[in-house]
Amino acid sequence: MKNNSSPDEPSSSGLTTRRIEAFSDGVFAIVITLMAFQIKIPPIDPLFAAQQLPKALWSLWPEFYSYGLSFFMVGVYWIGHHNAYHHINRTDRPLLWFNLVSLMLVALLPFSTSLLGRYMNFQLAHIVYGVNIIVIGIANYYQWRYARTRGLVNVKMERWFIRKTNKRLLLAPGVAVGAILLSFINLHASALLYLSIILYYLFPTAIDRAVE
Repeated sequence: MKNNSSPDEPSSSGLTTRRIEAFSDGVFAIVITLMAFQIKIPPIDPLFAAQQLPKALWSLWPEFYSYGLSFFMVGVYWIGHHNAYHHINRTDRPLLWFNLVSLMLVALLPFSTSLLGRYMNFQLAHIVYGVNIIVIGIANYYQWRYARTRGLVNVKMERWFIRKTNKRLLLAPGVAVGAILLSFINLHASALLYLSIILYYLFPTAIDRAVE
């Protein structure tokens, strides 16, 4: 069906978003669950567990760090998806594919998270994790942009809202680029820089108040 809506105007055509939201919620839930499975119980001799277990558990701190980091990162993406589909009330075939590609990239987080946790002292692990964050952010940006310009949203967007939303969507991949560059200098600083993404999205902004 041809969509004659002008950009940023609500559309009455297209499919509803109920199934796309339900499917996306299921994928997010599975991704978060899989992350916990990446942390393995350390192999130690039961006869010497009292002596070896504390040290073995401490050696897992990079994996717990990357798990916590990415758990909240997935939470950030889920909240962003939830907020976006508060405004997107119709969908079409291209948007379905945009959403599938975004979910495919989010589903890679258990792998890149595990890699970062196990090999935090190797730069390549930081680069792989950062690239994962970058491509997710870009996919989310183009998914939102497509929905808005195709008139699949339920309200007309004001310029300030569009500008702030674009900035919010592109911040995470921008910080990830910085973290990758920082990994050439200091790997621990690179790992900590990813925390700033979560801290930024933790606090509500004018965009969130517009959704309420």
